[in-house]
Amino acid sequence: MADRRERTDGSRKKVFRWFVSLMEERAWLEEMSLQGWFLADLHLGIWYVFEKGEPRRTAYDVERFDLEKNPTRREIQEKSEFMDMASETGWRLVCRDEGMNYYLAKAWEDDETNELY
Repeated sequence: MADRRERTDGSRKKVFRWFVSLMEERAWLEEMSLQGWFLADLHLGIWYVFEKGEPRRTAYDVERFDLEKNPTRREIQEKSEFMDMASETGWRLVCRDEGMNYYLAKAWEDDETNELY
């Protein structure tokens, strides 16, 4: 994390954060959910937009789709199948950023694996 700035209007909050570690980013998003702030969008990979809700533990994960500039039909189909599998196991797509990183979330389950992989 290099810097932090926030803007809040009551039900929405925009926070500037920069991460070099996916694990730190996930832990921070999970901590924000415990405070009642849930990821709604992400801009440029550094401006996180949150919506206010009832505090609860939420698992977050990120799928980095590193597709070539002109992906094949098969590569696109594999990513689609992956997203279907994630949905079937309780994950929902929250947002994606300009770098094709897909942010997913699901309700925390104490007796389950709370990681996408």
